Amino acid sequence: MGHLGNMKQEYYELSKRLDKNVVGFPEPENETARKGWVTILELLYTPEEAMIGSVLPTFPASLETIAKKKDISKDKLKEILDHMADKGIVMDLINPETKEVLYSLSPPIVGFLELTMMKMGDQKVSQKDLADALSIYGGNSEAFVKEVHGSGKTALGRALVYDSLIKEDLIPSVYEWEKVVEIVNKAEIISVSNCFCRHKAEHLGKRCSAPMETCLSLDDFGRFVIRRNFGREISKGEAIEILKDCRKHHLVHLVDNVKNKPAWICNCCKCCCGALNAINKFDFPAVNPSDFKPKLLGRNCVNCLLCEKVCPVNAISSNSNGIYIDTNRCIGCGVCASACPQSDITLERREKTNFVPDSKIELLMLRAFERNKLAEFVYDNGEQYGTSFLNLVVKVISTLPQKDQDKALNQLDSKFVHYIMKHKD
Repeated sequence: MGHLGNMKQEYYELSKRLDKNVVGFPEPENETARKGWVTILELLYTPEEAMIGSVLPTFPASLETIAKKKDISKDKLKEILDHMADKGIVMDLINPETKEVLYSLSPPIVGFLELTMMKMGDQKVSQKDLADALSIYGGNSEAFVKEVHGSGKTALGRALVYDSLIKEDLIPSVYEWEKVVEIVNKAEIISVSNCFCRHKAEHLGKRCSAPMETCLSLDDFGRFVIRRNFGREISKGEAIEILKDCRKHHLVHLVDNVKNKPAWICNCCKCCCGALNAINKFDFPAVNPSDFKPKLLGRNCVNCLLCEKVCPVNAISSNSNGIYIDTNRCIGCGVCASACPQSDITLERREKTNFVPDSKIELLMLRAFERNKLAEFVYDNGEQYGTSFLNLVVKVISTLPQKDQDKALNQLDSKFVHYIMKHKD
């Protein structure tokens, strides 16, 4: 962390707290980028909110727990937190049985940056000013892009193949978590919001022609989005129609990189999407590929090159010898096969399947380890969630290769966890 400069102490403390998230909000060294970074913080947080944010946990906690950290009355704290939740810089979760409300600090990604631009009404923050500040921050330093997408091999999201393209003989072997329609059908609540990336691009005068209302939020995250007016509730039927329309525009289905209870489904364009741009501009492993890959049949190809044009990650190229598909770069979305007017591209299973974490906690834990933040992640949440959380920590560490297990244990520097790992069998 750099010098305070003209930054108020409250924002300095907040920035340190945000940087402890699994995906932090790093201060750039470039002075122009730093001005954008400071502007984002000052746009989103008042000094009082920054002070509260600096002590908030990343996992939901009660008003009583949070109030003790800042010696503030629960009534006053609730008022502040509710206003912060309306801006998306705090997330609240309502227990369906007890109705108790728990609060947590929104991370930058997936969190307050998307939510602010997803807001469909009653805007609390100038979206144009935020888009400008984000452009200044991200356009003059790749530190944040690297923080989100380039600091490890475990991606934030995974690609879902267009399941309508899966051949009948493969269908029995396709898991539910690999099918976007199955994910929609299993969700209890679904909301739709503006696409963060295209909405930001619109304010910068760079938006493409792809539809805007395409971001789907599911279950607990969907409830929050609806409750705080970041999107509107839709039926499963409407969600599926949105997905069909997105395919007409050659958009990529990206989903939370977990097998169980994903929180979101994005429909991404090659030109505006931050994750796809991280692949195309920096070669970061920003998307976990699906377990499918395209195969060029070579029977009906008329060399129209539409497949090359629509490929979201530039995995298709052409020369005098014909069309070449780089299956190592390909994310297995099926856009090329869907777009081919001659039906000359089919999909097949990859020889080696890609690892997908079971749950959100496992995903965050792996990404924390890869960013050397495992100790902060565990200690921040272990106190609150107790032995069941620590048992999961041990389980996840146990799945790592031996050299990574050693690195993880060194990060934790915990005799207790060392002892459990040694005697876990």
